[in-house]
Amino acid sequence: MKIIYSWLREFVEFDWTPEELASRLTLAGLEVEGIENHSPGFSGVITGKVLHRDKHPNADKLSVCSVDLGDGLPVRIVCGAPNVQAGQMVPVAVPGSKLPGGLSIGKATIRGVESSGMICSRSELGLEEGKSPGIWVLPENTKPGLDLVTLLGLKTDYVLEVAITANRGDCLSHLGIAREVSALTGNPVRIPDTQISPDFYLKETSDPYISIELAAPAACPVYVGWYLDGVRPVASPDWMQRRLQLMGLRPRNILVDATNYVMMECGQPLHAFDYSTIQSRKIKVFETGKTRFTTLDSKERELPDRALMIGDDSRAVALAGIMGGENSEVTDSTRTVLLESAWFHPASIRRTAKRLGVSTDSSYRFERGIDTHLQEYAAKRAAKLMVEVTGGKLALKPVVATSHPPVQNELVVRFQQVKRILGIEIPKERIHSILENLGFVLIGESATQMMVRIPTHRPDITREIDVIEELIRIHGFQHIPESGTVTTFFNSETSKEHDRNNRIKFILCGAGFQEVICNSMISRPESDLITTDSVEILNPQSEDMKTLRPSMIPGLLQVIRRNQNMGVPNLRLFEFGRTFLKTESDRYKRLPGYTENRILAIALTGDFLEQNWNQPVRKSSFFDLKSVVMSVTGLWHLQQSLQAEPQADSVYSNGMVLLANGKRVASLGELRPELTGFYDCRNPVYVAEIYLDLLDDLSRLTPRYRELPRFLPVEKDLAFWVDKTVPADKLIATIRESERDWIQDVRVFDVFEAKGENSGRRSVAFRITLQNLDRTFTDEDINAWIQKVKKGMETAHQAELRGV
Repeated sequence: MKIIYSWLREFVEFDWTPEELASRLTLAGLEVEGIENHSPGFSGVITGKVLHRDKHPNADKLSVCSVDLGDGLPVRIVCGAPNVQAGQMVPVAVPGSKLPGGLSIGKATIRGVESSGMICSRSELGLEEGKSPGIWVLPENTKPGLDLVTLLGLKTDYVLEVAITANRGDCLSHLGIAREVSALTGNPVRIPDTQISPDFYLKETSDPYISIELAAPAACPVYVGWYLDGVRPVASPDWMQRRLQLMGLRPRNILVDATNYVMMECGQPLHAFDYSTIQSRKIKVFETGKTRFTTLDSKERELPDRALMIGDDSRAVALAGIMGGENSEVTDSTRTVLLESAWFHPASIRRTAKRLGVSTDSSYRFERGIDTHLQEYAAKRAAKLMVEVTGGKLALKPVVATSHPPVQNELVVRFQQVKRILGIEIPKERIHSILENLGFVLIGESATQMMVRIPTHRPDITREIDVIEELIRIHGFQHIPESGTVTTFFNSETSKEHDRNNRIKFILCGAGFQEVICNSMISRPESDLITTDSVEILNPQSEDMKTLRPSMIPGLLQVIRRNQNMGVPNLRLFEFGRTFLKTESDRYKRLPGYTENRILAIALTGDFLEQNWNQPVRKSSFFDLKSVVMSVTGLWHLQQSLQAEPQADSVYSNGMVLLANGKRVASLGELRPELTGFYDCRNPVYVAEIYLDLLDDLSRLTPRYRELPRFLPVEKDLAFWVDKTVPADKLIATIRESERDWIQDVRVFDVFEAKGENSGRRSVAFRITLQNLDRTFTDEDINAWIQKVKKGMETAHQAELRGV
């Protein structure tokens, strides 16, 4: 946002230099990114009166003019402009004057005639972009001999470039910044006058000139229309043109410039319609379906659904809050104007502007939220500027349509809470002063708290903490005393989660994995690959983001596809994220009927080990994934076991679930080919999803320590013949049940499929680690234990001990 230093000083009194102003605003949270020095681009130019104009004796397109410069001694100047005439008041660059671009003016002989200066156009003085069609003709009542810089008030000025954050739409004007300066200085804000002379009003009539219908009251609850008659699109005053140019806007005529000027002044976007183009003298604000509309820039645009439009009885005439229509624009023949000043809902304008890919000064302000009580004032301010320049007249009062009055919110501010949050005590008188200068209204106070009404230009203030932020922002962070003790406060749950994730990242990054972050919104076809119970988004940005992800798998497969297409097929990935489903089991009870889970997803594909002189290439496998998963879940220090996952409705062609304390805490396996094929994955993909919330519920991540054993462990190998349908985890569970206090570990180290008479059976060999914490094992202890295991296996699984 560009702020003109001299313009700002008209709103509020302060004695800071531009640099000091920039520093104060930055400390108050409005970062000033730069300061531009705008000095007049010329000097030594004075006003003159053309007394005579004669044809140049040696050139058809040149004139020889006699010009009075106010000293009674006319000078001769050769001029090539076609519009120069006797009697005109013109700017004259006399010998010794300087023009933009470093051009110095002196006496010169042009085609045999001496010329003592140069009659200038606006573009030659740097007051107009492009090339002017002729010399600049000044008003007839201008006196000759006046310094043009002084006459135009073109003193050195400064433009501050202020970076306005998205929540501070109230600062997108000089009035908005003036409120900030007022709060910093304590000086009151001066609001520009809107008093209009009675001579500029039309006679009282029962004819309202226009009727207004709000067919979309939620998107447009306030619409003001003001009728002006006898206005002409003449050039704006020089002071207005200069300010608009400094703001980066191109002056056009007073009817358009006045609307832009008021927008930059107070922040309310306005629009001027050619009233003669409005059919049936009716304005309707409505939401359209998909249609086409030609805007002011002569571009035909295809409008999205629910685009907010301004129309008359039969057609649309403007894209509300964004751009006017070509069919109702102000032209040179315009003599009657309908001036629009409205409040449009930020979401409505943002949605349409984004879908059209259009951003204007108007839409930029509406998207961020404007004052809900400024519409009539802004319309009257612009009407005043128009009629005072053009001599036209306006209706006695505007036509105002409202669907529901805007509500001013009220908040309680506790003095103790201010002190607790800021760490300092701000005197009550200072609190009152800051809030009043920012536009807050004190409506009640006790010894412990105060009730304030939020100003209508501050939609970002919704909570007590927001008010406290305003207090310290204006009071000054520099008033917080330095402390030798630094105290850091952490949300316990957040810090635990952060610590847990860091431990996991340490393991995975150490194993060569890379973290990725994927979008939590995916397309409906992707979601249907996982489940039909996905959560659909009501207003998706695109078809690719129509549902919330029910699983982390689609995002990881998107990353794998993208990397494969870039020539990177070997990947080890992990991601922390949340998944969303339609269920009744949400542990957070955020929204009935839906569940949200914290998930850690891990994916492997391609080569796990590259080929080198000592080993061949080795592809990623389920066991590589399993090893990593067990390392991660081991952080919770829970009793873990794996079991086969049922194939129905599973995303895995070969999958398993990890149980901890009997509860399912992870699923892992090789993804189904139809799932990986949807993403054109060239290699098998192994994925695990670990349910972090459930693991946190089962353990606090704090290990239980015990004394180091004083006696050596013993390893025994036992092999059993068992039916092929019996899973290994059940065999391991039976072995552990034989002597839980002694058994430290059970691992399968060999499997042998039987043939012949033992067909249908297999031999499974286990390596069992035993340790007695109280004494050394004896042979009798071991033999008795083997018999106990043998009996348990025979009873539970009809297993036969094959060897020890």
